[in-house]
Amino acid sequence: MSIKSKTAELLYDLMLRTNPQRVALSALKAIDGVQAEKVEDQLLGLAAVLVCMLNHYGLSHVDVLGIADNMVFSGNNNNMIPEFKAIKNYMKSEWEI
Repeated sequence: MSIKSKTAELLYDLMLRTNPQRVALSALKAIDGVQAEKVEDQLLGLAAVLVCMLNHYGLSHVDVLGIADNMVFSGNNNNMIPEFKAIKNYMKSEWEI
């Protein structure tokens, strides 16, 4: 990881120390906020928020998405952990995707 600032370094370290349960709760809040939007707007809206946050804090999308991917798929045999599986099922049933 190439650190661009002390803030980016601090946030990167904090991301490594958080837990999947807290991250899943934040993810659930985010998808609840965009549930009524069109799918294309949901996807690009959430992606745009990520791009803006990464730019603001000087973080690399590769680093952040890598940490997130490791949290989501850190279950047995590299399966989704239950909290993220529940979010996936919620989206599938409630959003009819």
